[in-house]
Amino acid sequence: EAGPFFRRVRYVVGGHVFSLDDIEHGLLRGNRRGPYRLRRQLRAPWGRLPFPTPDPRLAFRVEKLDPRIHCALVCGSRSCPPIEAYRRETIDEELDTAAAHFVNSPEVEVRPQEQCLVLSRIFSWYRRDFEETYGGLPAFLLRYLLDPAARGYLAAAAGRVRIRFKPYDWSLNAA
Repeated sequence: EAGPFFRRVRYVVGGHVFSLDDIEHGLLRGNRRGPYRLRRQLRAPWGRLPFPTPDPRLAFRVEKLDPRIHCALVCGSRSCPPIEAYRRETIDEELDTAAAHFVNSPEVEVRPQEQCLVLSRIFSWYRRDFEETYGGLPAFLLRYLLDPAARGYLAAAAGRVRIRFKPYDWSLNAA
């Protein structure tokens, strides 16, 4: 399981201590509970908030969640998006590029003959983020899909398409 690494490794930034989970869920996802646990816990699967009130790190969280981050965050495994550097001045365009790249990668398969989508497990873990912002996974995918046949099928079948998720490959990305 990769999870403990992302909670255990910590960095001091601006006098505050952050784990990688704190950065992802506390800052970039606006202090939202992590949507997954690889090993089910007895408590609710969404766990606890990264920064409980009155944690001073709350001041650094984003106000509005942008699910495109899930197409840009890198954990170092084969199934995650490729690593890139991002700049504040051009982040919106860069996140669009990252989303288009991920949606048009082997991690997203539109299969009209089977009437389904086969998606990266990332879309399962963060489905709520995409639903809150885009109204669902098909709507998000339609923004970035390049293949005209895939777009046409998804646009026509968006409300009734079945969605399956690929196994996540946690082995290290050698690239």
